[in-house]
Amino acid sequence: MMMPRLMGRQQETHPQISLSPLRGPFIQAFRTAREDNLTLASNAQADWALMHGLSANETFWTGTMIVHEKRGVAFSEVVRSGRFLFEVPRRYRGWRNTALVMQDPHYDIDDDMLQTSLLITPTGRFSNVRNLAFDDGFYNVGTAGIPRGHMLGALESDQVPEGARYLKSVLESREGAFIGAILRNASPEHRRKVMHSMPLSIHKFAFIDARAD
Repeated sequence: MMMPRLMGRQQETHPQISLSPLRGPFIQAFRTAREDNLTLASNAQADWALMHGLSANETFWTGTMIVHEKRGVAFSEVVRSGRFLFEVPRRYRGWRNTALVMQDPHYDIDDDMLQTSLLITPTGRFSNVRNLAFDDGFYNVGTAGIPRGHMLGALESDQVPEGARYLKSVLESREGAFIGAILRNASPEHRRKVMHSMPLSIHKFAFIDARAD
């Protein structure tokens, strides 16, 4: 089992990616990274590693957090998904079919005053993905490697464009608002799948972090 190696919060285009031996829901991955002064790898960093040799029979959390409303529903002041809450910046209120995207370490997750909800708060710059994809299938990708636009249709494996990724979603994201981190799978047959809407509170997987040499 691969053990984590310590690093600071340095930013590199293609840092080294290591799978941690620890498993847990995303909130545990997030808090462990904070306690150990680590940075969870972004979806884009993980994607590059997966295309360049990272291989393991593991599904893992990335540090890319997305927030979206139900398909066709405009952002209002707040998005709620399970225990998670996100206050939508004023400039994005009214936008539809859009994901707001944050990268670790540029957000915090804190209990509210009553300890009944977890507040997601951006602490730095974040981006958006318009025309967000909701249904399973191959798509071109937008900001942060997140599937967007029109589905590419039924394609044979040798017909799929190299940069396309397969969105694997869950019922919660197709039928309601969602706040969650992107999951990836390091097995060769699933490395092109982007699972951007899995419930944070009930799934336990290994997480990764970006570590500079």
